[in-house]
Amino acid sequence: MQNKANERRSVVRMPFTLKFRLRDDESASHTYPARSYNIHSSGILVETNAPVTVDMDVELWPDDYSMDVQYVHGRICWVKPINGGSDFRCGITFERKIDWPIPLPVLTKTYVSQPVTGETTPSDFVLDSILDGVFSVDQKWRITSFNRAAEELTGWRREDAIGKTCQEVFKSNCCGKDECVMAESLRTGKPVENRYIEITHANGNKIGTSISASPLLDSGGRVLGGVQVFRRSAG
Repeated sequence: MQNKANERRSVVRMPFTLKFRLRDDESASHTYPARSYNIHSSGILVETNAPVTVDMDVELWPDDYSMDVQYVHGRICWVKPINGGSDFRCGITFERKIDWPIPLPVLTKTYVSQPVTGETTPSDFVLDSILDGVFSVDQKWRITSFNRAAEELTGWRREDAIGKTCQEVFKSNCCGKDECVMAESLRTGKPVENRYIEITHANGNKIGTSISASPLLDSGGRVLGGVQVFRRSAG
């Protein structure tokens, strides 16, 4: 029973409210409200009315104190004015890795809302900060995005993986079969979570992974493709 309670506490609900303190303020007495978006192991996107600047050290903690991690220290890496300049959206990198599970609905929203410009976006920053491998496919199973952790876990470079089918890259023990996690998710229109699957590294070694997948839908509910999250697992 205790383990289940710990699991519930470790799941970050998105978005959620934060308290926000600027650590370079010697009095350390000023706190600001902030709303989080896409909090992951290495960083977080927040919106706040705090007077933030790039390279500023900050301290954040959630209003929900049932979470496992109460205080997080980080540094602001980019700032974008919003709401006519009265508020700011900023990306913050953490001083240490925070191993929070990634809610699939958040990743799905990130991919669908990400503009296709060929330039680095705040979403790219978040996806490349994640410890888990993340990739997306279109309706023809061609890989359309491949984050840094996916490169490290598979041995494939992003530029080589994009455009190939996921079966060509992963060569898993369920590729092309009914038990394919991505296929099941697209067929049912629902997320599939924490399935154990063996993939093949670029060097030929077999790697046990825990995989979750979710369909990518447009505003009209039409399937655009799918997104999959994976990490090493002993099974």
